[in-house]
Parts: sequence; structure tokens; C-alpha cells
Amino acid sequence: MTQGKPFEVSKDVFDRAKAQCKDKDRKSYYMATADKERLFSESIRWGYGLYSCMVHEEDGKYICTYETGDSCD
Repeated sequence: MTQGKPFEVSKDVFDRAKAQCKDKDRKSYYMATADKERLFSESIRWGYGLYSCMVHEEDGKYICTYETGDSCD
């Protein structure tokens, strides 16, 4: 697995991730599928594989962290 470079997302992305989670007391939430499809290319999602795509709040910003596979195979 390769750790992707964290990037900032909108509050809307964070809110959608939080809304789909049953445990609202968590610190990180899995990103909604529609947002993953919009923010990540098909080669990442289907080729390398997108794993542990999470959104959390950090210093008033909303940050996405994720991992990808090491190869397209």
C-alpha cells in the first residue's frame, strides 16, 4: 500500500461522510462513494485501488487521507 498525499476537501464532503456513518462520535469518516468518484480518477479507483479513504477535521479544515495499491495489476 502507498499512502496518498492528504488534501483539503469542502465541508460538504465532510458532512456527507459523517451523515452516512452510524457512529457520529468518530474523528474520521469514510468518504461517500459519489465524492470518491468525483475526486479520484478511474485509474486510482479501479486500477491501483483506493483504500481507507477517510475525511476528518483538522485545524478548521477538512482533510482527506487515503491509500492506494502499489501497482495496477
